[in-house]
Amino acid sequence: MNTMLVLAIIILFAALGLALFEFVGIVQARSKKLTRNSARLVTRGAITGLILAVLLLVLYGVLFVDRLKFLIVLLVASTLFLVGYEFYGIYRARRQGLTKNRSRLITHGLMMFLLGLLLGVILNIILNLIELVRVFD
Repeated sequence: MNTMLVLAIIILFAALGLALFEFVGIVQARSKKLTRNSARLVTRGAITGLILAVLLLVLYGVLFVDRLKFLIVLLVASTLFLVGYEFYGIYRARRQGLTKNRSRLITHGLMMFLLGLLLGVILNIILNLIELVRVFD
């Protein structure tokens, strides 16, 4: 197996773990009536679902199908956008003194880093595949 593909899978599992941690945390907070913010629950669910979708696509080897390369990059980029939006909201709430929870800021920062790294790894894999096709043409 390609080393970059292994790196992508490791990054995806780490990002999925962080996303699940955040999603379970918000579900627990809602069940204890600590928050009423439904948008946060929806975005965390979407982030977790998108990361899981990319992980399944990579694990099943769909990354090598030409038509789905763009889909994978689009899923990672949209997940990165959602995490960035959440990170900005959390950062703004911290600056205004509305929340004291640092763990969300840290986990979202880590997810942004991991997903940015993953986007670079996947683009590297795609560019290497394009070079392989050119060599054999």
